[in-house]
Amino acid sequence: MLSSETFKYQHLNMLQKYNLQSVRTTSDWDDFPYDEITLKEFWNESTYRVEEGYFLSALSAFQHHVQIKSAYYLIWGQCHTILPLIQTTSSGKGSGYSVMLYQKEVLYNRSENDPEEGWHIFVHPATDPWTETTHEYTGEDENLLLAVGEELHVRIGVQEYHLVNKADDHCNASLDHSYEECQHMCKMRQLVNKIGCSGPWIPEVDVPLCNEYETMKNLMKYYINNLTCGSPCCNCIRPCHSLQFVPYIVKRQPMVTTEPNHRFSQLYLFYNSRMVQVAEEHLAYDWSLFLSDLGGSLGFLLGLSVLGIIGIVERLIDLLYGSLQLPAQVKTSGGRQLGLNSNKDSDEHMDCICCRAEEKSLSLHNMETMKCKSKLSPQPHDTKY
Repeated sequence: MLSSETFKYQHLNMLQKYNLQSVRTTSDWDDFPYDEITLKEFWNESTYRVEEGYFLSALSAFQHHVQIKSAYYLIWGQCHTILPLIQTTSSGKGSGYSVMLYQKEVLYNRSENDPEEGWHIFVHPATDPWTETTHEYTGEDENLLLAVGEELHVRIGVQEYHLVNKADDHCNASLDHSYEECQHMCKMRQLVNKIGCSGPWIPEVDVPLCNEYETMKNLMKYYINNLTCGSPCCNCIRPCHSLQFVPYIVKRQPMVTTEPNHRFSQLYLFYNSRMVQVAEEHLAYDWSLFLSDLGGSLGFLLGLSVLGIIGIVERLIDLLYGSLQLPAQVKTSGGRQLGLNSNKDSDEHMDCICCRAEEKSLSLHNMETMKCKSKLSPQPHDTKY
């Protein structure tokens, strides 16, 4: 949440007190009294603190279910983020956020160019801090304006994205990983290392604040124009799982109150249902599709099938196993090589001996028979004429 009047431009003549017309104009910082006040003290005094506009907030009707975290920004002044301390398990207006805001009356004549009085509401995941540079975060597209004296009902739609962890584009599967925070902090570290000093809108850097015009001018120029290395140098890994909250305005009406000339605003932020729209990323061509195409091509061109390939593999295994087992089954005895089945060879050898003996006995018997026949046959007589 941010006040529509990011800095106290007219209220109490805050900027004029320090010789400034606008914080975004680098030339105005030439007359800033660096030796009288630090930049952090100036930002704290010239922006709207949480006690100057925040009145009451709750989640599921309990105030202790939320906490408020404030941060400084160069363009937007000071932002107050309401973070949940529990996870809601139901939907509906009674289970969401209820925020009441208050804005002090500005005692000056407003012009047409002045922003409308109220609050800017940005909805983003709790793990991703909001940043004012559109190069890193496009949450400004979801900007909701809550005007003074208005009651706003907003339902939230949830979109969940699942990305594939690819070899050339890794992603982080941790649910607490923030790609936006990694990019933002990496750029800020590059910026302060280049300039040599920092500003109050650059947190978590062990570098002193700028205290003279030249360094302040360069810091603002590089920050506003996003003149840092960015993605090629930071090597931040994108998250495998990410959430995007899409707000839809359900009702916008004047806030009903019994106090005259009140300057309160009421916001209701809730889930309309427990349905989540999920989008998953898949590989267009993976190993299973490759193997399917390979098997289909081989079957079409070579006439092979899965069973045929299995048979060929089994035959190769049998041949390989037989060639490995054959040398172990060959034996030598008395300089003569014996086969694998020595008992079978012996049996065949005995059969051959028996066969020869039978042939010999048959031949002897035939010879005796022939002798007998020759004795019984009459002798031929010589015939004389």
